[in-house]
Amino acid sequence: MSRRRMSTIVMLTAIALGATGCAQTSAVDDSGEPLTTDVVFAAVKNIDPGDCADDATDAFEVPASATADAHCVRVDPEDEITLGGGRAVLIAESEDAPSTPESIELHLEDEDAARLGEFTGRLVDRAAPQNQMAIIVDGEVQSTPAVMSELTGGVVSLSGEGLVGLYERMTG
Repeated sequence: MSRRRMSTIVMLTAIALGATGCAQTSAVDDSGEPLTTDVVFAAVKNIDPGDCADDATDAFEVPASATADAHCVRVDPEDEITLGGGRAVLIAESEDAPSTPESIELHLEDEDAARLGEFTGRLVDRAAPQNQMAIIVDGEVQSTPAVMSELTGGVVSLSGEGLVGLYERMTG
């Protein structure tokens, strides 16, 4: 089986969720576009410098970028969830620059939001890098943020470079 490579264009730098504790009738926002591809969140097993040593399906090669050296991310295929419902909203940097996106918000359906909360709740107390999750779109790792708290609320915010391309892949 072939190694999976992380997109060299997209480097997501942040993941956050909307406020919790509010009375929400549904986590799905009617703005933006429906997700047309699955978004996978997988628990990270380890991250090693350099290329992946084998062609395992749980290994993702991450090429060097301006901010990081090349490395190999291994995920736990037994500890992942696939989210297929909801909407993606491209958030503009400002009203003066509507074509410059600041982030993509994923507005999850209630069931997916609950599953993501349960998944991230399992990662919170793990030691690094097992407290990280890989965000995978179209077979490519987009980001591996550390999980600092259970993510609830149903809105995931992704930011970084290459957002327009990622948005188009998620909604195209």
